[in-house]
Amino acid sequence: MPNPVHTCPDPCCGAQVPDRHFSCPPDWFRLPVDHRNAIVAAFRNRRDDHGAAHLEAMAAAALWYSDNARHRPGCSHG
Repeated sequence: MPNPVHTCPDPCCGAQVPDRHFSCPPDWFRLPVDHRNAIVAAFRNRRDDHGAAHLEAMAAAALWYSDNARHRPGCSHG
């Protein structure tokens, strides 16, 4: 069975990322540390709220990528 993948949430990227990761490594480390910490902490505690905080943290990080895409050279998004 192939490993499921998704597209990196950075609209300027397009890399295919294993489902067990939020984004590709370069974009993960471009994400501010508070977003990375929120995603990791919510993932570790996802049984407490059935994953709601994890989904919220990922949505907030995806919004950050979208809001900051226009500041990236060569990115036509935003």
